[in-house]
Amino acid sequence: MELHWDILLLVAIVLHIYLAPFTKVEESFNLQAVHDALVHGTDLASWDHLQFPGAVPRTFLGALFASALAWPAPGFFHCSGLALLTAVRLAVGICSWASHVRLRAVVSRTWGVPEARALGLLTALQFHLPFYMSRTLPNIFSLQLATLAHAELLGGCGYRCLALLGVAAAVFRCDLLVLIAPMGLLLLFQRRVTFFTAAFVTARAAALGAAASVAIDSVLWQRWLWPEFEVLWFNTAENKSSDWGTHPALWYFYSALPRALLGALPLLVVGVLFERRARGPAAAALAFVALYSLLPHKELRFIFPAIPLLNAAAAAGAARCLRWKGLLKVLATLALLGLGVGTAFATAVMTVASSANYPGGVAMK
Repeated sequence: MELHWDILLLVAIVLHIYLAPFTKVEESFNLQAVHDALVHGTDLASWDHLQFPGAVPRTFLGALFASALAWPAPGFFHCSGLALLTAVRLAVGICSWASHVRLRAVVSRTWGVPEARALGLLTALQFHLPFYMSRTLPNIFSLQLATLAHAELLGGCGYRCLALLGVAAAVFRCDLLVLIAPMGLLLLFQRRVTFFTAAFVTARAAALGAAASVAIDSVLWQRWLWPEFEVLWFNTAENKSSDWGTHPALWYFYSALPRALLGALPLLVVGVLFERRARGPAAAALAFVALYSLLPHKELRFIFPAIPLLNAAAAAGAARCLRWKGLLKVLATLALLGLGVGTAFATAVMTVASSANYPGGVAMK
């Protein structure tokens, strides 16, 4: 399966860990939970969240999984401090990378090898996904499941796609409910699922995910709770997320997506215009972004689940450019090279800026 194209993304993830090893407040809950699981174990009285719970409770499932993967670092190699942080980020990053490997394999099988190669190269050259893929954010844990769901959408089972999204929404990010709707409609349009069976499968998966969350998180929070329901209530019914700032309605489209996609953005347009198979996934992803735009509090990481699908559509556009003939192919090839160089340059600039954006970590070191 041409693993070297996947290695490009893994190298980018590891490079970002090396250049920007420290973290910020958005990652703090899960990172502290991983630390407490590895260092304090079953001594729950020493865990940090009981003293500093944060604005809303979060699930421990992602942190516990990451700590299980990173356990050899303190268990066998006696790592601590920055070395332990690096081990945890590598564990999370490898999980994110593995889910993308699965997506690229499906694209290779169903769309073609050139499309899969373009997907690997586009994602590795971008800044935001490789930079964040190793970070202990709920958005990243949900992105891992969403990317596996995207693989099922493009060349697998429609019911598995919805089940994965249902679990991710119930456990890690309730906002994935906004993605389930357009994905479900697309699968219905493609006649790959039936309405009532799809609703049952999604609800059952969400219920199982919620049950696991309630069972484990209630013990660790020392009260009965379903974290993502409390997050949903906080962000929608109470609309308190706006206390952290707001952006205009179209901010995702004129600011966030261009920065996330970089050179893939014009290729996305080509893919949608000339590749029929790319239109459905791109439409579902853009519908998710449009629906999410209704919430006034906006951050780029909130729309991460849309990026792999948009990159896949852009990859189809890049492959189409290379299939053109004559002078048009020459011009298209030059344009692709220019987009690649431009994307790499923009990523380098943002990487340098971001690596200098953690003064607290530098001071502690």
